[in-house]
Amino acid sequence: MKITNVEAIGLQVALKDFMVPNRNYLLTKITTDEGIVGWGQIGTIGHPELAMMLVNRLKPILMGQDPFDMPKFWDKWFDNPLTVLSWGHKGAEAFVMSGVDIALWDIMGKACNKPIHKLLGGARDKIRLYASHGEPDKIEDYIANGFTAFKFGTSHPSIFPGKVQGLQDLDDTLKKLRKTVGDDFDLMIDAWQGYSLPAAMQVAKLCEKHNVVWFEEPILSYDFDGMAALARSTTVPLAAGEHQYTSREAADLILKSGIQFVQCDVVTCGGISEAFKVAAIARSRGITYQPHCTETPVNFAAMLQVLGAVSNAFLAEWQVGHSMGILPGTGAPLRWELIKEPFKVKNGWVEIPNKPGLGIEIDEKVVEKYRWKI
Repeated sequence: MKITNVEAIGLQVALKDFMVPNRNYLLTKITTDEGIVGWGQIGTIGHPELAMMLVNRLKPILMGQDPFDMPKFWDKWFDNPLTVLSWGHKGAEAFVMSGVDIALWDIMGKACNKPIHKLLGGARDKIRLYASHGEPDKIEDYIANGFTAFKFGTSHPSIFPGKVQGLQDLDDTLKKLRKTVGDDFDLMIDAWQGYSLPAAMQVAKLCEKHNVVWFEEPILSYDFDGMAALARSTTVPLAAGEHQYTSREAADLILKSGIQFVQCDVVTCGGISEAFKVAAIARSRGITYQPHCTETPVNFAAMLQVLGAVSNAFLAEWQVGHSMGILPGTGAPLRWELIKEPFKVKNGWVEIPNKPGLGIEIDEKVVEKYRWKI
């Protein structure tokens, strides 16, 4: 089998109540001479520069190669001065490598007629979801739809739904939520790197008081010393990793920061290959792999395939904020229309897709409907 084409496909959708009026995404489409097509996603937000990087720097390496030669590609991408090394391993480079890696895994799974999580070693067939970045005032809606875990944002009231801000507001919100759901419901908060270390220590005390399952990105994610100091000062588990790229960075985060949940996103950290390594490193230290995930079905499917393969997974992130909708068919249409069959979500759980590759089928008519001309 040989790779015959590599494309970057832009999608754009209008999202109500989001940071910007339009949300851009970039998909990778890799075609082979046997007619097998693999799909991936480049980062959580699409930028034209990422498409150029794919076409100009990585496509020449991939053309004519066997998709199964993954280690060879990684050597050429990661440490080659002409592709990645001279520019760095973080951010944009890791995003583009993620899109290619996921697409190649999709091809390999389809060629073997197996879902990716079975190729990696299936650990589970389904996983519990948590309603992510919803509004605290809508907690009863999430419960009514079967969710037993919920995360909301703080420290960035202009971005996060619900607009929780200040210590007193956070204390009141957590108290109200605990009164509504009792002690069996999992509550998490996300600061998106928004606090100073002293402020984060104050917030952590509230997290302890209200039995918060994790406190996410309380301070700048690369401040490993600060995170470790915070971890020593509190009993609430810390989570981070959304803004760490590749297993090298994740290893430093895991070993130095004192976190208990590592959150590297499959579409930003280097793809399924790197995410699987991150989970393995975390498992060796008794840490949970709890990946970040956006609203697109490609990102969600890639995350599920990794979570289906690793034993140290806990929950899967299911975005419900910014008018995403709670269940299939509600909220942002691209989330549901892009794939021909929806994810099987029921009573707060989702089945790991068991069809070959990513387990989803992209509707290319819908791709054209939302195509963003880069």
